[in-house]
Amino acid sequence: MASQEGTNQDQMVDAGIDLRSATKSIWQTLSEDPQLAGFLEMFRRLGIDAYLRGPDNSTVFAPQGLSADALAGRKDEELESVLRSHILGRAVTLDELRTTTRVETIEKTSLTVVRNGQETTVNGVRIVRPDIPCTNGVVHVIERPLIEA
Repeated sequence: MASQEGTNQDQMVDAGIDLRSATKSIWQTLSEDPQLAGFLEMFRRLGIDAYLRGPDNSTVFAPQGLSADALAGRKDEELESVLRSHILGRAVTLDELRTTTRVETIEKTSLTVVRNGQETTVNGVRIVRPDIPCTNGVVHVIERPLIEA
C-alpha cells in the first residue's frame, strides 16, 4: 500500500504494536511501575540495563512483584543469562505469540508458548498484562520469572 499515490509508510496497517502510541522506553516503563522495579533493579545491578534502553525493538517478559534479591545466590554471569532469557530480539505482540509455539530469546534459549482459551503462557508462566507498547518494543508482564532460582 505504501506505493499507492497519497499513502505513506505511517498510514500502512500493521498487525504489530503501533509504536507511535508509545511514549516511554522499556526501561522507563519498568522504572515507573512498582510491580516491575525489582526486575529492572537486577539489570541495573549487573550494568546491563542498556538492553532495555536500546534503539532496537525488543520484547521483555517482566515478572511482577519480583524483589531485587529474588535470584540472589546466583553468579553474575548466570543471573545475566537468566535476565537475557526474558528478552526477545524483536517486538512480539500477544496476537503473534498466540500463533506460534516457540520463540527464541537473545540468550538463544527457546521458550515454549501455549495458548489455552484466553490464557497464554510462556514456559508455563502466565502472561497477566500483555502488550504494553514502548518506544523500543513491547512489555508483557508475567506472574513470575521464566527461570526459577
